[in-house]
Amino acid sequence: MEQLSSKYYLHIALWVFMLLFIFDYHWFETAWWEALGFAFVEVVGYGIVFYVNVYFLKTLTAKKRLLKILISLIVIVVYIVFVRFSGLEKHLYEAEGLRNLFSLWLNASLFTTLAWLFYFAEKNQLTQQKNLQLVAANKQLQIDALKARMNPHFLFNVLNNLNALIARKDEKVPNFVAKLSSVLRYSVDAGTQQKIPLAKELAYVQDYLDLVKMQEPASDNIDFYVDGTTEQYQIIPFILTSILENAIKHGDIQHNEHGFLHIFAEIDEKQFLFEVINSVSENKGNINKNSLQVGLKNIREQLSLYYGDAFILIEDKEKGSYKSRLVIQNLDFKP
Repeated sequence: MEQLSSKYYLHIALWVFMLLFIFDYHWFETAWWEALGFAFVEVVGYGIVFYVNVYFLKTLTAKKRLLKILISLIVIVVYIVFVRFSGLEKHLYEAEGLRNLFSLWLNASLFTTLAWLFYFAEKNQLTQQKNLQLVAANKQLQIDALKARMNPHFLFNVLNNLNALIARKDEKVPNFVAKLSSVLRYSVDAGTQQKIPLAKELAYVQDYLDLVKMQEPASDNIDFYVDGTTEQYQIIPFILTSILENAIKHGDIQHNEHGFLHIFAEIDEKQFLFEVINSVSENKGNINKNSLQVGLKNIREQLSLYYGDAFILIEDKEKGSYKSRLVIQNLDFKP
């Protein structure tokens, strides 16, 4: 609100200054009340040129730069034609002929240029604010992610299973320890980066699933498929893993040997798809859908800051199953 008020004050100050500046110029030629009237009309004309340009600059997308330039030129021409043929020219300008035409063009171009400068300054300010929000949100997500991965309940279950495997000298122990080490290492390393290679995020998903499969009791109905080349893309860390953990948290894969967990990822030059479908036990069937979505709230906010409107995240609860589906348009390439 304070920033909005400051912007309004800046606009008011600009036009008051222009009014007084032009009034002072006209006052040499006529009475003060007529000079004030002419100055007001001239300022209104400049204001129309300025704000019409600002409107189209903000409304049209960044890709339509040529159209923006064309509109700015049209606004200049319309202003010149109107002033010349409306009879205002003889009141606003003391010279005649080409000198007036040049003055009209110069003044209209000046306020058109100011409109472009204002647009770029405001755009830069919004980008800086977005980046600050992004950094704050990313830090919070990193903290939440680390808490979720290092919480005592998670470690208790994992270590309990590891202890059971060691007690019976199970041959899976080395692999179990390796997967656990990989999961914890990723939690620490990825938490220091804003974006990470998509291949690493998907590798973590696989490690996490392998760890789940080795815990007892657990279902064997877990599958994970990746379609497409992932090496050249990057993504926000913990996004996919958070969706997966949300599915495991609200599902029954760790308690029901007949439960299931199906994960599918697909990447091409247009979009990235990540879908998780998990079973839900009957004793969890009364879970409110809003409760299921709580775990995805931070993910939505993070995706919105990074990708704007270029993503879709939907959840769908059916009898006995719950599905999360993420689609991101045009993932970033690795630098």
